[in-house]
Amino acid sequence: MQSETVAELEAELAKREEKVFRDFSRRVGVSNIREFENERLKLAEQYAAEKAAIVSQLHNLQQQIAYEEQRDLNAAITAAQTKIAEIDAQEKAKQKEMEKAEAEAEKEQAKTADALKEAEKINKQMEGKQADLKHIKKQGS
Repeated sequence: MQSETVAELEAELAKREEKVFRDFSRRVGVSNIREFENERLKLAEQYAAEKAAIVSQLHNLQQQIAYEEQRDLNAAITAAQTKIAEIDAQEKAKQKEMEKAEAEAEKEQAKTADALKEAEKINKQMEGKQADLKHIKKQGS
């Protein structure tokens, strides 16, 4: 019985979230807020994987440079340093992209928080109106 009540409450909460975030979801091009959150998580995971690959690649290139220095092959060292500089530039570009995405996500989170506050306010008003209506019905009986 409690699990049914919990399930009903969760379903009702999901409906209200969908209603509150409907406009936001349309603006950002997703079907619901959960999809938006999943996309953000996917982007963060993708960024982390790309960063790990870049860091690994950088480490490999640094090892290659050390090897080439031991062999005293200036041309190979220069090529490896150029590649490292390219990878560093890629990492910085990805970092900027992530920072931009995080800033946008923070803005959207602020909007979401405002929408939740507004929804709570409306729910409280609705509960007050329902209580008033119940009181009026009681007086009329």
